[in-house]
Amino acid sequence: MTIKKLNSLAGFHCEDFSIVNYEKKRLLKENPPKSQGRQAFLNSKHLSCEIIAVRNIIELAEETGARVHICHVSHPKVAEIIEEAQLRGVDITAETCAHYLTFTEKDYLEKGCAFGCAPPLRDEKSREGLWEYVKKGVLSCVVSDHSPGVKENRNDENKPAYKSGYGISGVQTMLPVFYDGAVNKRGCSPELIAREFSANPSRRWGIYGRKGAVKVGFDADFVIFDPNKEWVVDENKLFYKVKLTAFNGLKLKGAVEKTFIRGTSVFENGEIMVSEKFGRLVK
Repeated sequence: MTIKKLNSLAGFHCEDFSIVNYEKKRLLKENPPKSQGRQAFLNSKHLSCEIIAVRNIIELAEETGARVHICHVSHPKVAEIIEEAQLRGVDITAETCAHYLTFTEKDYLEKGCAFGCAPPLRDEKSREGLWEYVKKGVLSCVVSDHSPGVKENRNDENKPAYKSGYGISGVQTMLPVFYDGAVNKRGCSPELIAREFSANPSRRWGIYGRKGAVKVGFDADFVIFDPNKEWVVDENKLFYKVKLTAFNGLKLKGAVEKTFIRGTSVFENGEIMVSEKFGRLVK
Protein backbone atom coordinates (compact mmCIF):
# COMPACT_ATOMS: atom_id res chain seq x y z
CA MET A 1 0.00 0.00 0.00
CA THR A 2 2.91 2.36 0.70
CA ILE A 3 4.30 1.83 -2.80
CA LYS A 4 0.90 2.69 -4.28
CA LYS A 5 0.41 5.70 -2.01
CA LEU A 6 3.76 7.18 -3.04
CA ASN A 7 3.26 6.25 -6.70
CA SER A 8 6.67 4.64 -6.40
CA LEU A 9 8.21 1.71 -8.25
CA ALA A 10 9.61 -1.28 -6.36
CA GLY A 11 12.06 -3.77 -7.82
CA PHE A 12 12.15 -7.33 -6.53
CA HIS A 13 14.75 -10.09 -6.55
CA CYS A 14 12.41 -13.05 -6.81
CA GLU A 15 13.45 -16.22 -5.05
CA ASP A 16 11.44 -17.86 -2.28
CA PHE A 17 14.02 -17.93 0.49
CA SER A 18 12.13 -20.49 2.57
CA ILE A 19 12.50 -23.05 -0.24
CA VAL A 20 16.15 -22.15 -0.90
CA ASN A 21 17.01 -22.43 2.79
CA TYR A 22 15.10 -25.70 3.21
CA GLU A 23 16.78 -27.29 0.20
CA LYS A 24 20.23 -26.30 1.38
CA LYS A 25 19.61 -27.73 4.86
CA ARG A 26 18.18 -30.93 3.37
CA LEU A 27 21.19 -31.50 1.14
CA LEU A 28 23.61 -30.91 3.99
CA LYS A 29 21.75 -33.32 6.23
CA GLU A 30 21.10 -36.12 3.76
CA ASN A 31 24.33 -36.26 1.81
CA PRO A 32 27.06 -33.94 3.09
CA PRO A 33 29.82 -34.80 0.56
CA LYS A 34 27.62 -34.22 -2.51
CA SER A 35 26.03 -31.16 -0.96
CA GLN A 36 29.33 -29.32 -1.30
CA GLY A 37 29.21 -29.27 -5.10
CA ARG A 38 27.91 -26.96 -7.81
CA GLN A 39 25.01 -29.23 -8.71
CA ALA A 40 23.80 -29.01 -5.12
CA PHE A 41 23.84 -25.24 -5.38
CA LEU A 42 21.64 -25.44 -8.49
CA ASN A 43 19.34 -27.93 -6.76
CA SER A 44 18.80 -25.56 -3.82
CA LYS A 45 17.66 -22.83 -6.21
CA HIS A 46 15.33 -24.70 -8.54
CA LEU A 47 12.86 -22.92 -10.75
CA SER A 48 9.91 -23.15 -8.37
CA CYS A 49 11.71 -20.73 -6.03
CA GLU A 50 11.59 -18.03 -8.69
CA ILE A 51 8.08 -18.83 -9.93
CA ILE A 52 6.50 -18.76 -6.45
CA ALA A 53 8.16 -15.46 -5.56
CA VAL A 54 7.05 -13.83 -8.82
CA ARG A 55 3.48 -15.05 -8.41
CA ASN A 56 3.42 -13.62 -4.87
CA ILE A 57 4.59 -10.20 -6.08
CA ILE A 58 2.02 -10.21 -8.88
CA GLU A 59 -0.78 -11.07 -6.45
CA LEU A 60 0.25 -8.24 -4.13
CA ALA A 61 0.50 -5.81 -7.06
CA GLU A 62 -2.98 -6.78 -8.25
CA GLU A 63 -4.41 -6.37 -4.76
CA THR A 64 -2.83 -2.99 -4.06
CA GLY A 65 -2.39 -1.46 -7.52
CA ALA A 66 1.31 -0.93 -6.83
CA ARG A 67 3.87 -0.52 -9.62
CA VAL A 68 6.42 -3.35 -9.54
CA HIS A 69 9.47 -4.48 -11.47
CA ILE A 70 10.94 -8.00 -11.47
CA CYS A 71 14.74 -8.08 -11.54
CA HIS A 72 16.95 -10.57 -13.42
CA VAL A 73 14.40 -13.05 -14.79
CA SER A 74 16.23 -16.31 -15.54
CA HIS A 75 13.64 -18.52 -17.23
CA PRO A 76 10.95 -18.22 -19.95
CA LYS A 77 8.32 -19.77 -17.67
CA VAL A 78 8.76 -16.81 -15.33
CA ALA A 79 8.51 -14.41 -18.28
CA GLU A 80 5.30 -16.14 -19.35
CA ILE A 81 3.73 -15.54 -15.93
CA ILE A 82 4.74 -11.89 -16.12
CA GLU A 83 3.26 -11.54 -19.61
CA GLU A 84 -0.05 -12.99 -18.41
CA ALA A 85 -0.11 -10.41 -15.60
CA GLN A 86 0.68 -7.59 -18.03
CA LEU A 87 -2.22 -8.67 -20.24
CA ARG A 88 -4.53 -8.55 -17.20
CA GLY A 89 -3.51 -4.95 -16.63
CA VAL A 90 -1.07 -5.40 -13.73
CA ASP A 91 1.44 -2.53 -13.66
CA ILE A 92 4.47 -4.82 -13.88
CA THR A 93 7.68 -4.76 -15.91
CA ALA A 94 10.67 -7.07 -15.86
CA GLU A 95 14.25 -7.44 -16.93
CA THR A 96 16.79 -10.13 -17.70
CA CYS A 97 20.58 -10.04 -17.80
CA ALA A 98 23.21 -10.48 -20.49
CA HIS A 99 24.57 -13.57 -18.72
CA TYR A 100 21.20 -15.35 -18.80
CA LEU A 101 21.09 -14.66 -22.55
CA THR A 102 24.64 -15.92 -23.09
CA PHE A 103 25.54 -18.76 -20.71
CA THR A 104 23.88 -21.92 -19.38
CA GLU A 105 24.11 -24.00 -16.24
CA LYS A 106 26.65 -26.17 -18.06
CA ASP A 107 29.07 -23.23 -18.00
CA TYR A 108 28.68 -22.99 -14.23
CA LEU A 109 29.08 -26.73 -13.67
CA GLU A 110 32.14 -27.04 -15.89
CA LYS A 111 33.92 -23.69 -15.49
CA GLY A 112 33.34 -22.68 -11.90
CA CYS A 113 31.91 -20.16 -9.54
CA ALA A 114 32.63 -17.11 -11.69
CA PHE A 115 29.42 -18.29 -13.41
CA GLY A 116 27.45 -18.53 -10.16
CA CYS A 117 24.48 -16.19 -9.85
CA ALA A 118 21.03 -16.04 -8.29
CA PRO A 119 18.69 -17.05 -9.72
CA PRO A 120 21.14 -19.47 -11.34
CA LEU A 121 21.87 -19.98 -15.01
CA ARG A 122 19.40 -22.35 -16.69
CA ASP A 123 19.66 -24.85 -19.56
CA GLU A 124 20.17 -24.01 -23.24
CA LYS A 125 16.49 -24.31 -24.17
CA SER A 126 15.56 -21.87 -21.41
CA ARG A 127 18.22 -19.42 -22.56
CA GLU A 128 16.81 -19.36 -26.07
CA GLY A 129 13.29 -19.01 -24.71
CA LEU A 130 14.30 -15.89 -22.82
CA TRP A 131 15.39 -14.27 -26.08
CA GLU A 132 11.84 -14.59 -27.41
CA TYR A 133 10.46 -12.64 -24.46
CA VAL A 134 13.10 -9.95 -24.95
CA LYS A 135 12.11 -9.61 -28.61
CA LYS A 136 8.42 -9.40 -27.67
CA GLY A 137 9.11 -6.70 -25.11
CA VAL A 138 7.77 -8.65 -22.13
CA LEU A 139 11.28 -8.39 -20.69
CA SER A 140 11.57 -4.69 -21.40
CA CYS A 141 15.08 -4.13 -20.05
CA VAL A 142 18.39 -5.97 -20.29
CA VAL A 143 20.79 -5.22 -17.45
CA SER A 144 24.13 -6.35 -16.04
CA ASP A 145 23.27 -7.08 -12.38
CA HIS A 146 26.97 -6.33 -11.93
CA SER A 147 28.16 -8.18 -8.81
CA PRO A 148 31.73 -9.54 -8.88
CA GLY A 149 32.20 -10.10 -5.17
CA VAL A 150 35.68 -10.58 -3.73
CA LYS A 151 37.92 -12.60 -6.03
CA GLU A 152 39.46 -14.85 -3.37
CA ASN A 153 35.98 -15.94 -2.27
CA ARG A 154 34.80 -16.88 -5.75
CA ASN A 155 36.00 -20.47 -5.82
CA ASP A 156 34.82 -23.78 -4.44
CA GLU A 157 38.12 -25.64 -4.21
CA ASN A 158 38.28 -25.55 -0.40
CA LYS A 159 34.68 -24.84 0.57
CA PRO A 160 31.12 -25.63 -0.52
CA ALA A 161 29.93 -24.04 -3.75
CA TYR A 162 27.05 -22.28 -2.00
CA LYS A 163 29.58 -20.47 0.23
CA SER A 164 31.66 -19.28 -2.73
CA GLY A 165 29.57 -16.22 -3.44
CA TYR A 166 27.57 -15.55 -6.57
CA GLY A 167 26.89 -12.72 -8.95
CA ILE A 168 28.31 -12.01 -12.41
CA SER A 169 30.13 -8.80 -13.28
CA GLY A 170 29.21 -7.53 -16.72
CA VAL A 171 28.48 -3.79 -16.79
CA GLN A 172 31.35 -3.00 -19.20
CA THR A 173 30.74 -5.95 -21.53
CA MET A 174 26.93 -5.80 -21.53
CA LEU A 175 26.47 -3.78 -24.72
CA PRO A 176 28.85 -5.74 -27.01
CA VAL A 177 27.73 -9.07 -25.55
CA PHE A 178 24.08 -8.26 -26.20
CA TYR A 179 24.82 -6.84 -29.66
CA ASP A 180 26.73 -9.96 -30.66
CA GLY A 181 23.99 -12.24 -29.37
CA ALA A 182 21.06 -10.25 -30.75
CA VAL A 183 22.31 -8.90 -34.08
CA ASN A 184 25.11 -11.24 -35.17
CA LYS A 185 23.78 -14.54 -33.85
CA ARG A 186 19.99 -14.05 -34.03
CA GLY A 187 19.48 -11.45 -36.77
CA CYS A 188 17.70 -8.86 -34.61
CA SER A 189 17.63 -5.18 -35.47
CA PRO A 190 20.07 -2.93 -33.58
CA GLU A 191 16.99 -0.92 -32.61
CA LEU A 192 16.33 -3.66 -30.04
CA ILE A 193 19.42 -2.47 -28.14
CA ALA A 194 18.23 1.14 -27.95
CA ARG A 195 14.85 -0.06 -26.73
CA GLU A 196 16.11 -2.48 -24.07
CA PHE A 197 19.08 -0.46 -22.82
CA SER A 198 17.78 3.08 -23.03
CA ALA A 199 14.20 3.97 -23.97
CA ASN A 200 12.36 1.38 -21.90
CA PRO A 201 14.28 1.73 -18.62
CA SER A 202 14.27 5.54 -18.75
CA ARG A 203 10.50 5.56 -19.30
CA ARG A 204 9.86 3.07 -16.53
CA TRP A 205 11.98 4.98 -14.01
CA GLY A 206 10.53 8.34 -14.94
CA ILE A 207 13.57 10.03 -16.45
CA TYR A 208 12.54 9.93 -20.12
CA GLY A 209 12.79 13.46 -21.40
CA ARG A 210 16.25 13.82 -19.97
CA LYS A 211 17.55 10.31 -20.74
CA GLY A 212 16.47 7.57 -23.12
CA ALA A 213 16.73 9.04 -26.64
CA VAL A 214 18.83 11.19 -28.94
CA LYS A 215 16.48 14.17 -29.18
CA VAL A 216 16.53 17.91 -28.65
CA GLY A 217 16.37 18.64 -24.94
CA PHE A 218 17.72 15.26 -23.85
CA ASP A 219 21.19 14.70 -22.41
CA ALA A 220 23.54 13.76 -25.26
CA ASP A 221 24.36 10.29 -23.98
CA PHE A 222 25.41 7.87 -26.72
CA VAL A 223 28.17 5.58 -27.95
CA ILE A 224 30.09 5.23 -31.19
CA PHE A 225 29.96 1.51 -31.91
CA ASP A 226 32.01 -0.47 -34.42
CA PRO A 227 29.84 -3.44 -35.50
CA ASN A 228 32.70 -5.18 -37.31
CA LYS A 229 35.46 -5.11 -34.72
CA GLU A 230 36.38 -8.58 -33.48
CA TRP A 231 37.92 -8.90 -30.04
CA VAL A 232 38.24 -11.16 -27.02
CA VAL A 233 37.19 -10.14 -23.51
CA ASP A 234 40.21 -9.91 -21.20
CA GLU A 235 39.17 -9.39 -17.60
CA ASN A 236 42.56 -7.87 -16.76
CA LYS A 237 41.85 -5.00 -19.14
CA LEU A 238 38.41 -4.19 -17.75
CA PHE A 239 37.87 -1.13 -15.55
CA TYR A 240 36.69 -3.24 -12.62
CA LYS A 241 38.05 -3.05 -9.10
CA VAL A 242 37.72 -6.83 -8.99
CA LYS A 243 39.25 -8.31 -12.16
CA LEU A 244 36.84 -11.22 -12.46
CA THR A 245 34.08 -11.91 -14.98
CA ALA A 246 32.38 -14.93 -16.50
CA PHE A 247 32.72 -13.20 -19.87
CA ASN A 248 36.51 -13.56 -19.76
CA GLY A 249 37.78 -15.15 -22.99
CA LEU A 250 34.49 -14.65 -24.85
CA LYS A 251 34.99 -13.85 -28.55
CA LEU A 252 32.80 -10.97 -29.72
CA LYS A 253 32.11 -9.02 -32.87
CA GLY A 254 31.19 -5.41 -32.16
CA ALA A 255 32.85 -2.96 -29.79
CA VAL A 256 32.35 0.45 -28.21
CA GLU A 257 34.84 2.94 -29.66
CA LYS A 258 33.70 6.11 -27.87
CA THR A 259 31.21 6.99 -25.15
CA PHE A 260 29.61 10.41 -24.65
CA ILE A 261 27.83 11.61 -21.52
CA ARG A 262 25.98 14.93 -21.67
CA GLY A 263 27.85 15.66 -24.90
CA THR A 264 31.31 15.10 -23.44
CA SER A 265 33.56 12.27 -24.60
CA VAL A 266 34.27 10.14 -21.53
CA PHE A 267 35.82 7.08 -23.20
CA GLU A 268 38.05 6.88 -26.28
CA ASN A 269 40.50 4.33 -27.63
CA GLY A 270 40.30 2.17 -24.54
CA GLU A 271 40.90 5.03 -22.10
CA ILE A 272 38.65 6.89 -19.66
CA MET A 273 38.84 10.60 -20.44
CA VAL A 274 37.23 12.26 -17.39
CA SER A 275 37.55 12.27 -13.60
CA GLU A 276 35.50 10.13 -11.24
CA LYS A 277 33.48 13.22 -10.27
CA PHE A 278 31.98 13.60 -13.74
CA GLY A 279 28.74 11.77 -12.96
CA ARG A 280 25.58 13.50 -11.78
CA LEU A 281 22.76 12.13 -9.66
CA VAL A 282 19.53 11.74 -11.64
CA LYS A 283 16.41 11.49 -9.51
